[in-house]
Amino acid sequence: MYTHVAAAIAGAALSAWMTWQVQDWRLQGQVTTAKTALVKAEGDLVKEKQDRKDQLLRARASAQETYTRMEGVKNAAIEKQTQRAEGNRLRAQQLQRDVDGLLGNLAAVPARISAASSEAVADYAATATRVFGECTREYAEMAERADGHANDAQALSEAWPTNPSQPAAGNPLEIHR
Repeated sequence: MYTHVAAAIAGAALSAWMTWQVQDWRLQGQVTTAKTALVKAEGDLVKEKQDRKDQLLRARASAQETYTRMEGVKNAAIEKQTQRAEGNRLRAQQLQRDVDGLLGNLAAVPARISAASSEAVADYAATATRVFGECTREYAEMAERADGHANDAQALSEAWPTNPSQPAAGNPLEIHR
C-alpha cells in the first residue's frame, strides 16, 4: 500500500511538474511574442520620431525659404520706393527752380505792362489767359491721377490679407481721410 501511495504521490508530482513545464513554455512564448511586439513598437516609434523630425526640418526650411523670398521682395520694393522718392525730389527741385524763375519774370510784368502798348498788353492778356487755362487743365488732370492713386491704395488696403485668428490691429497701408 505504501508503494501505491508513493506511486500516486510520484505521479502527482510528475504531473504537477509537467503541467508547470507546459505553462512555463506557453508563458515563455507569450513573453517572447510580447518582447518582439515591444521591439517592433519601439522601432516604429523611433521611425515615427525621425519622420516627424524630418517633417519639422522640411517645414522650417520651407518657412525660411518663404521668409527669405518675401524679405527680398520687400527689400526690392523699398529700393524702388527710395529711387522713386529720389527722382521725385530731383524733379521737385527743378520745378522749384522753374517756379522761382517765373516768379522773377512775373515780378517785372507790372513795370513792363505800364510801359507797353495796348496791343502788347492785349497780347500779354491773351497769352496769360491761355497759360492759366493750361495750368488749370494740368491741375485737374493731376487731381484726377491723385484720386486714382488714392483709390488704388484704398483698394490695396481693403484687399490686404489678414489673419482671422488675430485681432484687427489695423492695416499699415490703410488710408485715413
